[in-house]
Amino acid sequence: MKIGNRILLTLIIFAAGVSLAAAKSPPPGVGGAASVPANILIMLDNSGSMGWSNPSRMDQAKIVINALVTDPDLSSDVQFGLMEWNSQNPCVRCPIGPTSNNCIITTALPEIEANGGTSPQPAFVEVQDYFDGNSYNRCSGQGSCYYFPGAVNSCVVWSDSGSPIDPALACQVTAIVFISDGSYGGSPEIPAAQLHAQGIDTYVVGFMMGNNTNYNNLALAGGTVAPLYTNNQAQLLQALKAAILQIVASRQASSAPAVIPASYSGSGYILQSSFTVEGEHQWPGHLMKYELDGDAKPKPNPVWDAGEELDNRTAASRNIWTVGKGLCSGANLPSGINNFTVANASDLACALYDGNDTPYSALDTANLIRFVRGVDSYDEDSDGSILDERWKLADIYHSELRIVGPPALEVSGDAAANTGLYYRWQKGYETFKNANSSRPEVVYVGSNTGMLHAFDYATGEELWAFIPPAMLPRLREMVSFTANTSNSIYGVDGSPIVRDVYMNGNWKTVLISGMRQGGKSYFALDVTDVANPGYLFGFSNNPADGEVQCWDACGEWP
Repeated sequence: MKIGNRILLTLIIFAAGVSLAAAKSPPPGVGGAASVPANILIMLDNSGSMGWSNPSRMDQAKIVINALVTDPDLSSDVQFGLMEWNSQNPCVRCPIGPTSNNCIITTALPEIEANGGTSPQPAFVEVQDYFDGNSYNRCSGQGSCYYFPGAVNSCVVWSDSGSPIDPALACQVTAIVFISDGSYGGSPEIPAAQLHAQGIDTYVVGFMMGNNTNYNNLALAGGTVAPLYTNNQAQLLQALKAAILQIVASRQASSAPAVIPASYSGSGYILQSSFTVEGEHQWPGHLMKYELDGDAKPKPNPVWDAGEELDNRTAASRNIWTVGKGLCSGANLPSGINNFTVANASDLACALYDGNDTPYSALDTANLIRFVRGVDSYDEDSDGSILDERWKLADIYHSELRIVGPPALEVSGDAAANTGLYYRWQKGYETFKNANSSRPEVVYVGSNTGMLHAFDYATGEELWAFIPPAMLPRLREMVSFTANTSNSIYGVDGSPIVRDVYMNGNWKTVLISGMRQGGKSYFALDVTDVANPGYLFGFSNNPADGEVQCWDACGEWP
């Protein structure tokens, strides 16, 4: 597609205001030319009560920790460490460092056992010594280091020193993730507050328990305001990943603008995307079109802001579509560009909750669909209503804009036979070009509510938004355990590519996009007629189980 006389700039601006529940991070802090991973010490309660339940709380926690340290979304952003603590001899099993993941997976998790009482204050003192570079307790061996030296097990404790904090890296962040399953004595909030004053925050996670004053006080002292309470293994994994991703996010709450030129030049307009990082809520996004003045500088007021345009229309008036065949009990979604609706909730439910271990209701499904469309189903504004509307455009993070207008490639019967010019002439591209000569210009871009948006270039109006089938089961990750909040996730985070393609005897304008941080998945759409787009195919790769999923033109997973 050739769009002359235009400048396309993508400007991404980050604002401060980050807290725990956001499930993704702004760009990583940079030290020199390399990304600086966050230092995260997991303080795992291995008191006797962690051996309760079947499977035991300890076994569930181990599975979750293993999943975290092997998560490819975190591998380049985090260096983990692991500490055990109960009522005596808290000790670091695996110091934070580049080889700590192997230590955690192969040594610490298989060896650590539940025993002893619950007293976190000495553990926080030990953590303070560790991060300060003073002498601290190291340990290894089968069992619990509750006993020292342990005659009933082989756990051995010794003295070590050295801090993982590099004072030369100003953008490096260090934090603590504290996991416990019951009440405790002592005053761990005192050393936690001292660590917070040093810039080391404590994220508190209560496992198999509800509201607890001690936990609330510890989170407040540790600089994270409120703890997260979880009742099962799945919730523990979600809460810990949310906390860890928020720690990563805290590396850079504000960055210099990043200007990314595309292949458009000339006539006097700039497209600019921006978003604001908001803790425990969706990240509001904007997409603005500015006219340039005679000095090629943007005029003060935008021609339009797609975020504002969306905010000025109702959620019900939007065209949001997806695909699915043989979903719940063999039901097929209706065709068209507005089938992601509450009216189709019973057909969408098993796709939205695919792989979910927690029971869900028809109301859960309806609320999720409404929220994705732009209704404040989870009362984020705390006004007591779940029927009012919220800001509808999410952050446009890594996705780069694409403007697509009428077909404009050249043809030539005199060109060499192996060239695109000749191929297009041979396959009748000129007829396709003429038939679509009045096609409107459209801006295609992905956002992190899980949608690829099509915006009218002239007005900024959203024409439609598409949710890839691979994205459907991830939408529920936006639902938070905490009232009046939600989790901001990665959605359609990749950049679309649009080409005119000859397929099955016809020319089509085809859009292909990946999901980047939103998942290892690609999808393709036929956007020849922007008013009647069509789904072509999609596929996803799950490296954890070596499985590739694919969806055909009907959205069916064969």
